Amino acid sequence: MFGAARISEVAQYFDAFSYKAILLSAGGNDLISQIGNLLTGSGNSAALDDVKLKDAFRKVETLLRTFAYARVGTRNAETRIFIHAYDFVTPRNAPVRHKIAGPWVYPRLMAAGVTDKAAQLRLVTELLTRWMDRLTQLALPDSPKYIPGFHVLLTQGLLKPANANDTARSGDWEDAIHPTNAGYRVIAERLYNPVLLAVLDGA
Repeated sequence: MFGAARISEVAQYFDAFSYKAILLSAGGNDLISQIGNLLTGSGNSAALDDVKLKDAFRKVETLLRTFAYARVGTRNAETRIFIHAYDFVTPRNAPVRHKIAGPWVYPRLMAAGVTDKAAQLRLVTELLTRWMDRLTQLALPDSPKYIPGFHVLLTQGLLKPANANDTARSGDWEDAIHPTNAGYRVIAERLYNPVLLAVLDGA
């Protein structure tokens, strides 16, 4: 969904229309869906491998940078980009309704021998926390990784966690990685609306 070819397709719209802002939801699923390949050690004692993790982060970051710089030379060259990171998902066997997709994290951890629910939650929480830290660097003007006009919405910790034993709607989560309508409303009312309206006021 966020591959180089797709970015190239989307980029043509940067010169076709003028936008006040671009809200980007991408990258997080590329990371959590490969969590089983980012581990070192075995079973419930497994840990995130720093070298593999940095490489995975670098690949997603490169795609984000490609997307952002596709604005250069277009009518949206200075249009701001807003991106969010995943809130803390609970690894569980909960596919999208009618089983059309997913689950994403749970089967990959199980396949890697991480069967303990506490160990699963520890790994995915660390992965998402470290990704948020890395993502934030792209929005800091004094960072060597800074992307002009790039803003990160701090979405973590807003939603009620799902129960690891539930296989359908639980807490503020519709399935393994998507919030319920109520969950999206929480994010919009507490974060998106106030932040976006403040930044875009007069835009």
